[in-house]
Amino acid sequence: MSETVFIDKAGRLVVPKGVRDRLGLRAGDQLTMEVVGDRIELERATASCAVEIAEDGLPIIRGASKVDLVEELRKQRDERVGQILDFQSQ
Repeated sequence: MSETVFIDKAGRLVVPKGVRDRLGLRAGDQLTMEVVGDRIELERATASCAVEIAEDGLPIIRGASKVDLVEELRKQRDERVGQILDFQSQ
């Protein structure tokens, strides 16, 4: 898969959605960057774990280890609780 990306004035580049989806990259994932000759290589720095809810309501677990899974579940729970509290305060 090859795509052209652009670097903005702040030096940032966007990893295209198709690439993020294919590799399971999510906001907050860390990548390591290595310069190899005249190329830049990016690699996931940390094991990624994600829990997604399928259309049928069942969870889909993608990830590496039990520890990652527990942390991801806690993070998602905290986000849902925050959304509920925000909604109730409106």
